[in-house]
Amino acid sequence: MVVHCANAQAISVQGAPPPEEPLQGDEEQQNIKKFSSAIFSGANFRAESSFGYIGFIHATNGDLAKNGFLLRAAGLYNQYSYSSTGVRGGRVNADAGLTEALVGYQFFLNSYLIRGFVGLDYEGHNLIPFNTYDYNGHTSAGIKLFTHFETPYINPLYAQALIGYGTAKDRLWSQFRTGYNFGPIITGPEFYVMRNPASYDRRIGGFIGFRLPELYPFELSISSGYSRVPKNRSQNSAYGTLEMSTAF
Repeated sequence: MVVHCANAQAISVQGAPPPEEPLQGDEEQQNIKKFSSAIFSGANFRAESSFGYIGFIHATNGDLAKNGFLLRAAGLYNQYSYSSTGVRGGRVNADAGLTEALVGYQFFLNSYLIRGFVGLDYEGHNLIPFNTYDYNGHTSAGIKLFTHFETPYINPLYAQALIGYGTAKDRLWSQFRTGYNFGPIITGPEFYVMRNPASYDRRIGGFIGFRLPELYPFELSISSGYSRVPKNRSQNSAYGTLEMSTAF
């Protein structure tokens, strides 16, 4: 089957929460380091599918912790395989490339982060052997929409929602996380809903994120769980992810 190729968005550094306005002459507050950009990357594995991605976000106002416009670019490479009666040998081995170039805006509502993006969506698949019945068998371009919500950086109760939709392949990707922020680590359950006209993938699992003060602004996230897909396209299996990001 064509296991869903998640859009490259998994995580990105939020940046430190917006500090209070520095008092006149308060040198320590005025010297708080600002981060204008972030790089995020990751890898994901499940039965018959694996992918890796890398992306970049830049705040045009020079500060990721302030309201303002953002530029985002990302790319993903996916290898997958599936069974099909439509090809000789009954099996397709494939790889796919996804890219996006987006412009967006972020604002902080009582320190809650809200981001929205729109831009270009490009997706191409290489099928061996070629399967004329595969919806994903051709290169397509379209419009990409993406949104990101996250609780304040130091909030004890943690929640994150990432939702992306691309018209190139009518592809939806969404990730939802909630849990408790212990300071150096955040942990809790996660849920994925991913689909296109050829297939869907629903996942439930748990994650642990590391926000170590000595490594700030570097962040690391590990998660695993169970993935359910249509029985006639592939097999249900465990999944695992590794995600990293850093701001500069």
